[in-house]
Amino acid sequence: MNTRVPPNPAQYRSLHEWALQLYAYTKAQTQITQENDPRPILLSHRTTGGLERATTDGILMYDPALREVVYSENGIWKPINMDFNIFLAEQVAAAASGTPVSVLASVGTVAKFGANAVVGNSAFETVAQFQGTVSDETFVSTNAIGHAVSSSASDVGLVIQHEGHTIDGFGNLTFVDEPVTLNGTTPVALTTPRARQNRAYVAPSGVFNAPQTLHAGTIHFYNSATTTVTGGVPNTASSTKMILPAGQSQSEKAQTATASDEYLFLAGFTGSIGAAGGSATRVEVRLQSRDIKNGGVWRPVGKRIILRTDAVGIDLKFSPYKIVSPNHDIRVIAKADSNSVAIEAEFYGYTAKVVTA
Repeated sequence: MNTRVPPNPAQYRSLHEWALQLYAYTKAQTQITQENDPRPILLSHRTTGGLERATTDGILMYDPALREVVYSENGIWKPINMDFNIFLAEQVAAAASGTPVSVLASVGTVAKFGANAVVGNSAFETVAQFQGTVSDETFVSTNAIGHAVSSSASDVGLVIQHEGHTIDGFGNLTFVDEPVTLNGTTPVALTTPRARQNRAYVAPSGVFNAPQTLHAGTIHFYNSATTTVTGGVPNTASSTKMILPAGQSQSEKAQTATASDEYLFLAGFTGSIGAAGGSATRVEVRLQSRDIKNGGVWRPVGKRIILRTDAVGIDLKFSPYKIVSPNHDIRVIAKADSNSVAIEAEFYGYTAKVVTA
């Protein structure tokens, strides 16, 4: 046994086996015997200095921020009491990418929910809100989503926070989160044009006890290269990639994307039917993803999900977690068996960072 550094957890088949070796190591290092009371061992604390670096595998430390004992592996500090599904997903992703992948390095969660009030029965539709009768987004391969506009002239000076992804010439996505200040029915250029528009919401007023006033018109985020605007509404509905309906504080779009340096570990899905027309009895729901960078097609993420009009909805917990790779779109689509149905859906999980040297 190496008496200079603690045993490396990566060399053992389980944390239990590693823990036994760790105990043997600490016993040898401190000369603890069964006949004597064990002396307490004070673990070094992670700091912003030299102890922060996980350059050597098998170092055991205490993280005051996490309030957890952590160990070093492949340049990453990992808690001993890690959720097994996260641990497994990290190992699978790391094997696929050839580099370490860490949820703690990202410290991010994703909850994407959407609604579609008129899911039909002839074709699958995205569970999201688009302009007019548009049921699916027409995706772009350049940073063409460059403007926002309201259908109401009174929406002047209102700040909308919005999220999306830019794209480069190789299909790599980069997350962007920024505000835009509306100017009524006059289009406003986004600070950072992008290829994906994932979320938008009314920003806080910044003043205590003075909630922000909601917008009077519908807000459109659109591709200005393929449409003109009349009265604050894009003339080509398919050019609009997201709307924020009048009086609604946040967008409802069950669709997002992953950046070039992150994975998405899906932990669960919820879905429900709000109202059904006529003879509709069920809705088929699918969770899909596709590889943007390599020209992939939409593929299922797990099995088909059936929602019944006579039931209360569904709440699925994934174990193991579903893994969505970098530079991927992901969305929820649905189709009724008859007439039309109003549906709500959400998928949620954790982002994991691809850790590079």
